[in-house]
Amino acid sequence: MSADIATNVMLELRRQKGGDPGKMEADMKLIEEQVRAQYGEQSDPYYATSRLWDDGLIEPAQTRDILGLCLAIVTSVPEAGRHTPVFRM
Repeated sequence: MSADIATNVMLELRRQKGGDPGKMEADMKLIEEQVRAQYGEQSDPYYATSRLWDDGLIEPAQTRDILGLCLAIVTSVPEAGRHTPVFRM
C-alpha cells in the first residue's frame, strides 16, 4: 500500500467518525502529516532490514561476490550423513 492510499484510508475513517468540523479539519491535517512521515521513514529498506524483517541487503558493490558465493553453495555436494539445520536470527 502506498503512502497516498494509506493516507486516504485514514482520512476517510476520520471523516466517518464525524464531530466538530473545525476540529476534524485539524485532525485530518495531523493524520495526513503523521501517515506520510511514517511511510517516509518505514519505506526505507534499511528500516526493514535493521528489524530483521528480511534476510538483509546486498550492496551493489557486493553483488558479484555474493552471487559467486551462492553459485558455489548450490553446486557443492553435501557430505553424506551430515545434517545441518537452517540457522536464522
